[in-house]
Amino acid sequence: MNSNARKILRRLACDFEARHHGMVSQLDDFKVSVIELADFSGSGMARRLSENPPLEDTLVDLRSRGYLKSTDSLYISLTELGLKEGSRGSFVRLWDFINHSPGIAILISFGSLIVAIIALLKK
Repeated sequence: MNSNARKILRRLACDFEARHHGMVSQLDDFKVSVIELADFSGSGMARRLSENPPLEDTLVDLRSRGYLKSTDSLYISLTELGLKEGSRGSFVRLWDFINHSPGIAILISFGSLIVAIIALLKK
């Protein structure tokens, strides 16, 4: 997932949390206009999102991954998966990467082995 998609999900998840206090049962009531989503002029997001890839392509990608759903072409809403992904912080994403990467686990195990050997040799 590219950074624009992650920013969109994060913003939608924050808005949902602010309006509905995380009540997943109200996900269908939370609808955001695509025009409102593109108008992030206060934070400079409109300029960054309009570069590459376009906002429409990013929204189509998020819909195809199951993070967003739309009843018509003007409004989008989050799915449970999109809310979960948008609410995750950087530490959780890093932790998931470490858990799903066997190479990192091997390096951590090897480092633990070296520390254990050094601790045994010092006694």
